[in-house]
Amino acid sequence: MKKATCSVEGNLGVLENEIYDSQLEIKWLINEIFHINCPASLHKAEQQIVEATNRLAARILALKIQESLKRDKIQDEERKVVRSIPKKMKNQGVRKVNISTSLGVTITVVASYFSRAVKKDKRRKKRNGIYPGLFLLGIHDRLTPKLASEVRSGQREPKLPSAHRTVRTGPYTAPHVILLSIDEEVTSANAFDLTVSLVPFPG
Repeated sequence: MKKATCSVEGNLGVLENEIYDSQLEIKWLINEIFHINCPASLHKAEQQIVEATNRLAARILALKIQESLKRDKIQDEERKVVRSIPKKMKNQGVRKVNISTSLGVTITVVASYFSRAVKKDKRRKKRNGIYPGLFLLGIHDRLTPKLASEVRSGQREPKLPSAHRTVRTGPYTAPHVILLSIDEEVTSANAFDLTVSLVPFPG
């Protein structure tokens, strides 16, 4: 995975602009005269309105997630998670992360990424890593908690990015959890044994 080309502050600006665009789009829809005169035209209008409102909702959600990741309290908890991992982790800076939402819209946030600090090895160019901030917010498999809940209940089929999945083994209750965030930088399925007493392990 390539490093993010923007900062947290930069992404906040992008999200605010996207929300403004969505607000203009919805204002246009409110003032637009729809020529609804048959089932097909009503279906088209409904789909257009739902897509626009879902897009606005998802962008607001992305903004709130990004603002949360910026807060000192979350960043302090991130450091505790990283320190709780037996293997030494290296801060790789921030990365762009695409997250699927229950609204059917994929959002992008910028989050701190940590990977195992290993000696340089030409044969091993990829590493295991974790986004501790997203972990604390209950974002696993790049799904929001609401979407993950809908997938577990059978309301939705999971649609995960092919290059990302999360593997969990062992008990699902705090404080002992085992989690591995796998993305394009991972070549093996070695799990990190996290001993986290910070927050209850999200479902």
